[in-house]
Amino acid sequence: PTSVDKPGKAVINKYRVGDGIRFSTQNKEYAININGFVQTNMFMQKYPGEGDIYTRWRMRRARIRMNGQAFGDKVRYRVGFDFVKGSEGDSESGSLLQDAWIQYRPWASNKLAITIGQRNTPTDNRELLMSSNTLQLNERSKLSSIFGTVREVGIFAEGTYRLGAAGYLRPSLA
Repeated sequence: PTSVDKPGKAVINKYRVGDGIRFSTQNKEYAININGFVQTNMFMQKYPGEGDIYTRWRMRRARIRMNGQAFGDKVRYRVGFDFVKGSEGDSESGSLLQDAWIQYRPWASNKLAITIGQRNTPTDNRELLMSSNTLQLNERSKLSSIFGTVREVGIFAEGTYRLGAAGYLRPSLA
């Protein structure tokens, strides 16, 4: 076997703010990324006729995620935790485990990906497909909170196929 076939030593990749800590083998055959974020919310209101100011501060989201890839990007996985109960909907629901899935990509590309576990569903609306740490405001719309499923447990199949010079076909099954 050549040196390319050997996994090599694990290295810590160069840190860039916002990317988390990434460990990988020298030949990039295996990689693990650990990251997280915290979103806070503060509300101040002065009631008319009273001198008191009402102040409310809360932790909106506090998440840690570990994801990675193996076997030359044919296998991907993610485990994510949400430490704030009910951060995606009403305050009575929510669980610690947010994502827990493993994905097989036979061609190590986006042509076909088969995922098993708990994750966001590809059939939800556009707003729910975006990660909450990329939203401009810290709350999703009321419509998405009421009708969106956010996370599902099951088997998912997704693909990306190019159609001509400017088009894509992205079928998905959940």
